[in-house]
Amino acid sequence: MVRNAMFILDWGARYIELFPEKEKYDDRFEKVDREILKKALQYHELRIKENNKERFTRTEIAIRDAFDHFLSYFERYNQFIEAGLLSAKELEPYLNYWIEAISSKIEPDVRNAIYHYINSYGFSGTKKLFLRFGQDIFLKTELSTTI
Repeated sequence: MVRNAMFILDWGARYIELFPEKEKYDDRFEKVDREILKKALQYHELRIKENNKERFTRTEIAIRDAFDHFLSYFERYNQFIEAGLLSAKELEPYLNYWIEAISSKIEPDVRNAIYHYINSYGFSGTKKLFLRFGQDIFLKTELSTTI
């Protein structure tokens, strides 16, 4: 799942193996682009549940799961730093690319969606970790219903 989140961040559009449990190989992949990513990362309260259908498609749910796993590693790395087990400097070669990708390399509207997701779902350790790397990802704009 973490690899999938990395692929999604690294590519504007790419076929991602979101459903590895599917028997047929071709059914395992979905094309994920920036628009699908932004929809997937929307705050759940902004999605109206209609006719007893889920708020998110199965593809969007798989993307959310991938980002939950990806961000949980940032949470864990921040805990390691706080516990004195590692320093930010020691983690820099492994994390700097992804921190820069999220904070400055990715398109602003996608960055905004990621920021809202991090803030809305309480990834406070991720916010602290980004600050350790000189990147402030605290909310700067209101949530939008038109993602």
